Amino acid sequence: TFRELGAEEQRRHALIEAVTRWEFALRHLRSLPALLQLVKDLVAAWKFNLSMEAAEKRKIDAFDMNRQWEQGAIEFKLAWNSLHGHLENRGARFPNGVIVPISEKACHWATADFMPLATLLPHSGGWGSCIVGLVQLLMEAQNSVLEASGIQCDEIDICQ
Repeated sequence: TFRELGAEEQRRHALIEAVTRWEFALRHLRSLPALLQLVKDLVAAWKFNLSMEAAEKRKIDAFDMNRQWEQGAIEFKLAWNSLHGHLENRGARFPNGVIVPISEKACHWATADFMPLATLLPHSGGWGSCIVGLVQLLMEAQNSVLEASGIQCDEIDICQ
């Protein structure tokens, strides 16, 4: 295993180790821009005119979305269906530093098709931790590979 290598070999092969460790998430990295845009657009559109209770009653598939939102929802479903099992033991970090566990009932959904619309709206209560946790997982995978490659990037906090 990688841990059995000496320090010099580990340094030389850090990128391979990072890619291997994060392969499951890197397969969905292309979804990240669409997910971030979807969240930004939905929050801007519904900031004060859709209650969480109403969003929890509506299903993602039953909601009429414009073409741009629809692509983000498709990306969410594909990424969630593949990665939800990896989110069970993770939490979503919010701006106040609080880490909210991903809803246990959300992680047990086999498919995102019938999840509530609230899943796409970032908030610290219940369903909102799903989109936040998914985005943070993808960002962590990306950052780990970039760090292992030696590429220097400016840090961006998505919680702002």
